[in-house]
Amino acid sequence: MKLFSKEESYISKKVQLYGNVESESDISIDGSVYGNVRSKKHVMLGATARFEGNIESDTVMVCGYFKGTIVAKRMIEVRTPATIVGDLISDSVRVESGVAIQGKVMAKTVEQEYLPDAESVAEEPIPVTAEE
Repeated sequence: MKLFSKEESYISKKVQLYGNVESESDISIDGSVYGNVRSKKHVMLGATARFEGNIESDTVMVCGYFKGTIVAKRMIEVRTPATIVGDLISDSVRVESGVAIQGKVMAKTVEQEYLPDAESVAEEPIPVTAEE
């Protein structure tokens, strides 16, 4: 499954990898990885991937099974039939309908300047009347 650049590292579905991986290039995984992955570019877990460990990258796409924590600088995208057991931390997190997630999803926080001032909130409650 070639989704990224020519310098991509690929772990096929028949490979089981135990240990940590660090890469300057894209990593595409369709096999099993038990360890941590760090990439300066993109990490993609295909539908047949089984990953247990942590991922740290610029962007991450998950379509398979993932257990651990993902920290991505720009974006995490989770597509069906993915199953996530763990935490997703990034500026942007997109989750497709039908994905199973057990854990926390932490996207970019709202800056204080965008929150309304306490003074701008109505001081008196608005009455609600029932229609007959």
